[in-house]
Amino acid sequence: MLPVSGGRRGNPVLWDRRMFPLLLELRGDVGARSVLDRPRTNVLALETKDGAVLEDFDTPEALTSFRAG
Repeated sequence: MLPVSGGRRGNPVLWDRRMFPLLLELRGDVGARSVLDRPRTNVLALETKDGAVLEDFDTPEALTSFRAG
């Protein structure tokens, strides 16, 4: 399941366990967008008005900054 807000993909993405082998093949800082964009990947998009799903915390510092407001 993929949260979407204002037409933009959000977080967190909930993955079916059948996708784990593809996710484990990823290398480097590429993210899982390439898996979502594969032609035969079924994606259930859940539209929400909550823009918080667009926040992404790649580092502890980013999370701390977000919490500080």
